[in-house]
Parts: sequence; structure tokens; C-alpha cells
Amino acid sequence: MELTDRQLREVKEHFGLSPRQIEVVQLLLGHVDSTAELAEALGVSPGSARQFVFLLHTKMGTKSKGQICMTALDHLVEKNML
Repeated sequence: MELTDRQLREVKEHFGLSPRQIEVVQLLLGHVDSTAELAEALGVSPGSARQFVFLLHTKMGTKSKGQICMTALDHLVEKNML
């Protein structure tokens, strides 16, 4: 699922995400599932990709990549933006 710039900005601001972290959210919403795929898409090592996901879990209160997506989408639904 692709979000608009407005939707991405809302998720970024609500959860206090960095531009790179919102890029990770976008990739996860676009069905990038594995750490290896995420690392390749970001042009970073798998360890760095894992760190990005860990920081998202910390900021968003999530425990899985799927939950990151659902939490972002749920927030947009609550704001009537989806």
C-alpha cells in the first residue's frame, strides 16, 4: 500500500519518526518482508536494517514488522485520513 505525502507526514509526526524510519515504514507497507530485502532496498547492511526496525518498535510500541504497518494504518484511520 502506498501512502500519500500527507499521510506519511502524519505518521512521521505522530510517532516522532526520522525521514529514514518513515522510509522503512513505506517499504514495509509495500510488502518488503525480510530483513535482507529491507537492507537491499535501503542500501544498508542487514544489521542496520534490523536497527531501523528495532527503533520503530521502540517508538511505535510494536513487536513485529506487520504490527508496524497496522499501527501506522490504524492511526491514519483514527485521524480519518485513510
